[in-house]
Amino acid sequence: MRLLKLISSWSRMIVLGRGTSSGATEFLFLSRYLNESSRCIRLADRPMGLRIQSMTGPVVIACINHKGGVGKTTTAVNLASALAVGNEEMGISARKVLLIDLDPKGNIATTFGVDKKTLGPSMNELFKGGLEGSPVSLAQCVLGPVNLTEAMRAAFEKQHPERKRGAPKKLKIENLWLLPADLDLAGVEIDLATRIGRENRLRMAMEDSVGHFDVVIIDTPAALGLLTVNALAAAQWVLIPVQAEFYALENMSQLMNTVR
Repeated sequence: MRLLKLISSWSRMIVLGRGTSSGATEFLFLSRYLNESSRCIRLADRPMGLRIQSMTGPVVIACINHKGGVGKTTTAVNLASALAVGNEEMGISARKVLLIDLDPKGNIATTFGVDKKTLGPSMNELFKGGLEGSPVSLAQCVLGPVNLTEAMRAAFEKQHPERKRGAPKKLKIENLWLLPADLDLAGVEIDLATRIGRENRLRMAMEDSVGHFDVVIIDTPAALGLLTVNALAAAQWVLIPVQAEFYALENMSQLMNTVR
């Protein structure tokens, strides 16, 4: 396991440039012209160069921090959408991105306007891997660009009933797939507590299922439980959002030891 810093690996190279200054990063809400969201990766005085050199399989990045409110979900969503869109000015071509939500709150689904009550096979069923009922594959749980576009357009029109023309035509998602979570996932740690290999459930589900993606980004809950451990076991890189304040930095040593 390697930390996602300003370094390169033998199999992939992700160069993020230097850190941003306060307020320098431009975040765009997904509900407004998603195909402009690549601008969220930008520095105050120059673009942030981001290159991915691929060999076999996707780059898998886990976004973790056991402290809540540090921006894990915001970082994961904006990074995934920016990579999916690309930016010609910055020399970033669009990538096929799979965004995985391991947080039972399911905030990423809400971000895209997805009604969690209408989801098909759930992440909980994927983790159980046939322990109850028939096995569920990763492909059965994933929402594609068409599904996400429809959900976002429906959510936009619901929030803006006065707009007679409906959602903007530019409100369209491409190259981005979502593996959503819901509250049922909260019970998976109890269900798998005595199961051998429980820490590798996500990695096994991803095998032979994510080869056509360029990047996989995993959002995690604010805990160091089984779900976060599964993300670490499946990832090649770890991205740790952290606030520049005492309480946010206090437990970093524990987190770093867990990652190592």
